[in-house]
Amino acid sequence: MSNEMQQQQGDSYFEGHPTGMEEQAKKMHEEMMRARTEMERICYEVLEVNPDGQNLWKKIEEQFLIPNLCSPRSASFKEEVIYFEGFREAFRHIKALALNHKKRILGG
Repeated sequence: MSNEMQQQQGDSYFEGHPTGMEEQAKKMHEEMMRARTEMERICYEVLEVNPDGQNLWKKIEEQFLIPNLCSPRSASFKEEVIYFEGFREAFRHIKALALNHKKRILGG
């Protein structure tokens, strides 16, 4: 947003909206961040600290992330590719949560 547009709208995005809306947005953001931080902590403890969790992650990589999970000869190959890529992305996201928490612990 350009400075000129910002000056026209005022300093606050919430200016002109019902009162309390800014506080509600801040509270919702804080709750979302608290929930995300908790999820990161849990993923970190399970996948990075716990030996069984580390073994689980190796199995997930071997069975779900590395191999091709669908056959190009399949009649529904296109749909399977889309499905399994989403499936893989879910696992990648879980690992990213664990790594985010690890970075936070290490201060980087």
